[in-house]
Amino acid sequence: MPTSAPEEREQVRERLLKPLFPRTSNSMYGGDWEEKWAEEQRICSARYFKRYFVYGVPEGDIADSHLAALTEALVAADPDEQRSLLSVYSKRAMPQLIQALRNRVDSLNEAFALPIAIALARNGDLLPCERGPYVLGGTMMQAGILISQLMRRIPMPERQAAVETVVQAASPLKMGSECVRWLTHSSDRHEQHRVLPSEANEIIYRLFADRICEANAAKPIFEQAGGDAPHLYWYWQKGRSKEEIEASLRLLFDAEPARMDDFLGTYIGEGWEVESGLPVRADLRRETYEAISLLISPNYISANLRSRYGVELDDPQYHQEGTPARITAHQFVFIHQRALAEQQPQPDMEPGSEAPSETNERDF
Repeated sequence: MPTSAPEEREQVRERLLKPLFPRTSNSMYGGDWEEKWAEEQRICSARYFKRYFVYGVPEGDIADSHLAALTEALVAADPDEQRSLLSVYSKRAMPQLIQALRNRVDSLNEAFALPIAIALARNGDLLPCERGPYVLGGTMMQAGILISQLMRRIPMPERQAAVETVVQAASPLKMGSECVRWLTHSSDRHEQHRVLPSEANEIIYRLFADRICEANAAKPIFEQAGGDAPHLYWYWQKGRSKEEIEASLRLLFDAEPARMDDFLGTYIGEGWEVESGLPVRADLRRETYEAISLLISPNYISANLRSRYGVELDDPQYHQEGTPARITAHQFVFIHQRALAEQQPQPDMEPGSEAPSETNERDF
């Protein structure tokens, strides 16, 4: 069997492989190139590679023609029709839809940006809420990023009004928190991702906090939002005030003290067993205690827990058995006692004596 000469192989590499697959060269290509290749529908794009080897669009992918028809339909539809159009996609297909829209957002007509953003924000309940040890944000976070990309397609004079409309429309509140997260700007985010000037942050925070406060009047946030409540309380405090939140919670817990357990329970996260991958209850940590303290006095919480759990909290144990509520009560009071001890002035030490060694208790 004849073999090609080195010169011929080099020609194939330079004239065929490198143009088709640029990463076979010695040059470095970042994520921005992936977006460019996808826009050009090139084989080197991760999105289009498989399409060149099948007769049609691979399973789980979305055809460009279908995506174009969907975006046009969403723009022309009323809210009920928009929901019907999006409901066609199962929660398993939604991640592909969001990613497909992100891939072509820069090619969308500017007039499409706001209607599509509103449609996605308003129907956040159609998106999956993934859980697991390897889930980083999930589809709802990707939708929030997509909405921020869509907002950047809108000219600046009209952009703030568009952002406010999206924040008002976002549902459920968890979807709203993702929108606010990506529509406001922070110092640790690259300038190219900025949607509005920094001074607009306060307006957006206040707008969303008003929505949270209104929802809380109908049903306490920790009961209607579950594990998402801590983020919502943070935005409420950011946009309005701690005093308002604390007054609302005290009014509730003074009337029904046992509901404190449910409130604290929303701050307990999940861990994951390495072997089985099954979720397990996490512990209440010091940083969580500090986050709760930003909303309501830890002295008040401790008094509530002591009134219900009695003398056993005189000597709380961080590693405790029993119901989740009892474990959390012990852990909260345990950390609270350590926090109070840290606030006490330390006695003067005699010359030559050693400072007490630190323990890991501060890590709790």
